[in-house]
Amino acid sequence: MIKNKKSFFLFKVNESWGANEPSISKIFSFCINFQSKSKKKYFGYIRKPSYTKIIDLNQDMLLIFSSFNSTTRNEIKKAEKIGMIFNVKKNISLFVEFYNNFAKIKKLALLDIKKMEPMGNITEITYVTMENGSAHVEPLVMHLYLV
Repeated sequence: MIKNKKSFFLFKVNESWGANEPSISKIFSFCINFQSKSKKKYFGYIRKPSYTKIIDLNQDMLLIFSSFNSTTRNEIKKAEKIGMIFNVKKNISLFVEFYNNFAKIKKLALLDIKKMEPMGNITEITYVTMENGSAHVEPLVMHLYLV
């Protein structure tokens, strides 16, 4: 489970991701549970189902590719033609540096590398670069996934 605290106007909001069930002690506070596994009904708790697409990555690449809709397949082919390269790494510091540069521009809260490093073994970082013949290429976009 992942916990986070945010400010929403004048209120402090506690977020939790992947909790088995809502915390009884937090029922009368501002608490949001995402991806909760509990289906029990609690006072003050609203359950909204969300769905995640699951793809078996042990399948053949052509089978995975053919399962995408035609728009997605065309976008992938177009990206390949213009030299975009998809990368996967476990380097949490690469993600934090990339995100913090973005956050400064958008005036968002920065990530603390010391708080993120312990999560390194449960994350996958994907990013896209543009092929340009150089040994060092900057990521265009990045995603962090909890695994």
